[in-house]
Amino acid sequence: MDLLCNSHDTVVLLGDFNLPHIDSEKCDAPNDNIQNVFLEFCMYHGFQQFVNGNTHDNHCIDLVLTNDQLLISKVIVSVPFSTCTSDHCKVDFDLILSEHLSDETTSQPELYFDYDNADVQSMIELLRSHPFNSKVWSSESFENICFTDSANDVWQKFMLPVNTAIQNVVPLVPKRVQGKKKKNTVQRKYSTCDEEKT
Repeated sequence: MDLLCNSHDTVVLLGDFNLPHIDSEKCDAPNDNIQNVFLEFCMYHGFQQFVNGNTHDNHCIDLVLTNDQLLISKVIVSVPFSTCTSDHCKVDFDLILSEHLSDETTSQPELYFDYDNADVQSMIELLRSHPFNSKVWSSESFENICFTDSANDVWQKFMLPVNTAIQNVVPLVPKRVQGKKKKNTVQRKYSTCDEEKT
């Protein structure tokens, strides 16, 4: 976490930290080499904890922390979603974000494969000649494969002709950028329960 938070960017940490005896208001934690270490980490990186109610039994263990005190608002602890399998309370909060759209003239266009305009017939012919399509599979039908290869090695060797075919017959087109550069403030609602659904 030190490595992830060693950044000039805004950082948000949230989830079930299972540290029931940290008192964020008093900056106090038991000296157990776990909870006190996490509290010192938060203080070192300038994190503020925003959840003020109990989220599991009689403890606040589902936390929302950020190193930007103006980023979080409207923190509410409520009953869990009916679709959640967790017995933890739901924590809803708003993030106050600045929305940026890049200027089309200053950024390089992002390219993606345009499968709608691919040469399908050429793709079929290229994949028909894929070594794994051989009726009698042998080491001669697919060079450089051996029985000591890992599953990952075999997968990479299988995908090499597929990726080559894609690069040969599927055109690359720039992603469309809509609008000019603008900046405005938006509020987005988040919940600690959202991470359990993803």
